[in-house]
Amino acid sequence: GTRRRLQALVAIGWPFSHIARHIGMHQRPLAELARAQNVTRRAASTTEANHEALASDLVKQNRSKTEAETETETEVKEKNS
Repeated sequence: GTRRRLQALVAIGWPFSHIARHIGMHQRPLAELARAQNVTRRAASTTEANHEALASDLVKQNRSKTEAETETETEVKEKNS
């Protein structure tokens, strides 16, 4: 699960360097963790908690961006009408 969570964060747009900072690890050990066959419970629970936080944060950012784009499009349409 830990490897897949890290891969999922990268896939949805989080840079590996940001994930490492958020988790509180250096990038190299995090990269090793992403390839590890076995991980400690501590590493797994830390990754799980941060996966949830980062994934939901990105969803909120994307939602805000989409809302702002929609508002701008609506304003342009109203001005052109």
